[in-house]
Amino acid sequence: MAHAVQRSEGVAPAGAVARDVAGAGRLGRRGRAAAELKVLGVLAGPIILTQLSHMGMSAVDAVMAGRVSPVDLAGVALGASFFWPAMLLLSGVVMAVTPTVSQMHGAGETGSAGAVVRQALWIALFGGLLVAVPMQFGAVGYRLIGVDPAAIPVASAYLSAMSIGLVPILGFFVFATCARACRGRGRRWWWRSRRWR
Repeated sequence: MAHAVQRSEGVAPAGAVARDVAGAGRLGRRGRAAAELKVLGVLAGPIILTQLSHMGMSAVDAVMAGRVSPVDLAGVALGASFFWPAMLLLSGVVMAVTPTVSQMHGAGETGSAGAVVRQALWIALFGGLLVAVPMQFGAVGYRLIGVDPAAIPVASAYLSAMSIGLVPILGFFVFATCARACRGRGRRWWWRSRRWR
């Protein structure tokens, strides 16, 4: 047992990232830190760009609404504070398609991917409707929590307009994450799955 542990400790992980980090060991402490930062930058770059893009959309909303009036700015901020958390919660759920389909492919169960995509689409449809329909009646909720009556029409109109696109964007997320998981695995194998039906 101890011999097996010693052998496994000496094996370097595979892949280009591991080679960069392993090769930096010969360079000393600064070389290892530079290699780790390079790897971290490759992994974190898309995440940082995505988060900045999401914040940029809110910033553009605020700038445009703020130029109209303070009441419009307040309404847009109120609407966004309800819409974005709900949308991000649902999109996080449907984005579980990527690791699930990837794991199925790795286990040699590619025929099961259609069932996963179908379930994610049902979650996108019913979860999106479960959130979008109450957003159409956002004015009632704003009155219940005591929002300034002047900002309620703008906030409820914002919620109403944004909620229309909730189900389509969730469906897009399902197919985009599935396409990401299916990359390099043959032409639409997940769509032709027998378990899709």
